Amino acid sequence: QAPEGASLAIAPNLRLMLQPPPFQPAGETLRVIFVGRIVPIKGLDFALRALARLSRPATFEIFGPEEDAATSAQCHALAASLPPHVSVQWRGAASNEAIVEAMARSDLFLLPTGGENFGHAIFEALSCGVPVLISDQTPWRGLEARKAGWDLPLSSPDGFVAALERYAAMPPAERAAWRDGARACARAYSDESGAAEASAALIRRAIGRNA
Repeated sequence: QAPEGASLAIAPNLRLMLQPPPFQPAGETLRVIFVGRIVPIKGLDFALRALARLSRPATFEIFGPEEDAATSAQCHALAASLPPHVSVQWRGAASNEAIVEAMARSDLFLLPTGGENFGHAIFEALSCGVPVLISDQTPWRGLEARKAGWDLPLSSPDGFVAALERYAAMPPAERAAWRDGARACARAYSDESGAAEASAALIRRAIGRNA
């Protein structure tokens, strides 16, 4: 509650475009990354089931704290049952710097979440130039048309598998165009939200009051 006589001002959600290290060129193995808490709503089990059906070689880096014991146990079991051509690395909770470095060596961000109000990890992936494969339960929609990724219904696991197969089969030049599309999508949000300008105005106002 604000003190009597005080005024309140709210700035939109400010997310800064990230500057990852230089992108590490892709090889024959699709490099997929997940960033999120290991809890039911984030859909890590769904992601692992989709990767189990992928016909091409892939690595899957999983970043996030294991907050739900049952979900964690289920996901570890699913990871252990993956076919030999799909490998998993559990990274646990990590710093923002470590995650940004991981983005620079990733081809695709996978988060079949049950719902996000914004999706900070999604924005961070896009701003690093990593196309995203997510559910349609976030504000990030129309991604395929922008060559920034896919937002698909969780009721259709086949769609996620098809998107994984499609991206894994893309030649380097086409993947580069999708990386550009991902960054353009994040940049458009930053430009259109007005968050940076609103936050700067709020800071100037506070400085003026203090002066």
